[in-house]
Amino acid sequence: MQIEVFETRGKQWCWHFRNKGRVTADSEQFPTKAHAIRAGKAVVRAVVPKNIGVTFDDPVIRNGVIVIKWY
Repeated sequence: MQIEVFETRGKQWCWHFRNKGRVTADSEQFPTKAHAIRAGKAVVRAVVPKNIGVTFDDPVIRNGVIVIKWY
């Protein structure tokens, strides 16, 4: 799965999860890119059981969208 962070037309930042090409979770708008990234990662950590843990790859920019893969 991956987190995608993008800027809206209203100059706000949003994130969503994408799995196998489909958006599986969406968010509200945030004032900065850093807030949106932090919120997306926090939701992943909250959903994944503590005993499994989660690892995030370094962010990659594709077509203006920040993509963060997690395992």
